[in-house]
Amino acid sequence: MADDLLTEMFDAEPEIRAWQERIRSFGVATPGSALARDDETWESSAPLATALAKLGSSAEHLLAALAVVKEMHPLAPYTLLRTAFLSASHAVWILAPPEGEIRQARALYVGQQFNANYQTYLAVANKAEQIITRPAAIVLGHLKIRELGARMVAATLPGTGGRGDTDVIRLAAKSVADSALQLESVAGQPLTADHWVDQAEAQWRMMSGDTHSLPWSALARRRAGSSEPMGVGRLHSFDVHLDERAVAESFHVSLMTARHAWRLLDELNAEP
Repeated sequence: MADDLLTEMFDAEPEIRAWQERIRSFGVATPGSALARDDETWESSAPLATALAKLGSSAEHLLAALAVVKEMHPLAPYTLLRTAFLSASHAVWILAPPEGEIRQARALYVGQQFNANYQTYLAVANKAEQIITRPAAIVLGHLKIRELGARMVAATLPGTGGRGDTDVIRLAAKSVADSALQLESVAGQPLTADHWVDQAEAQWRMMSGDTHSLPWSALARRRAGSSEPMGVGRLHSFDVHLDERAVAESFHVSLMTARHAWRLLDELNAEP
């Protein structure tokens, strides 16, 4: 199975580039489709546009991870794959509910989070410059008004519970597991839905460790037979090398999640 995941990883580039091309040429939702109805309600945070933005981020980071693997960097792929995984999971989280009002609420929540973080950036950037330019102040004011409106609307809609990143990862993984996919573990043993969710979270936490400068992947995969105790203080003495099979496991859960998001999008965008 490990070799199959390696093959999958290195063969995935054309598929991912095709996703990028689809995003560039997508246009609007199919008239009369579920996504078209969703988008009419709250255009500034439409489920289609929000999901496509997330899928675009996922695709770009998957391709970047492939490039890093080819350059033989042992730690860097996990940070890129974390973003790919979270972006694809957000797309699944938005698109998976059968109820349009829940899809709208979740897209609205993601949009509100974007605006809130952008507000923080603008405030810090303006403070760093020791001056608030008129255009930046106007944008900041508009964002605050939009965020207030988004919060008020989102609060009245169901379905946005479980909004932390790990919650989204688990909810998206559950959607992947409940689909018609043939689920297999990295060891080649059949998985139940719960096992897939747990495995997805384990991969997520490992990727997050590397992102936050906690290189658990290196500590867990140090030189075979080493008697050195584990600990970040001894990381410099480890023979840290690129473990392509380990990266392929993280790539696999990210790719499977993105594929599932595209299936959901196509189903919701189908002609009535």
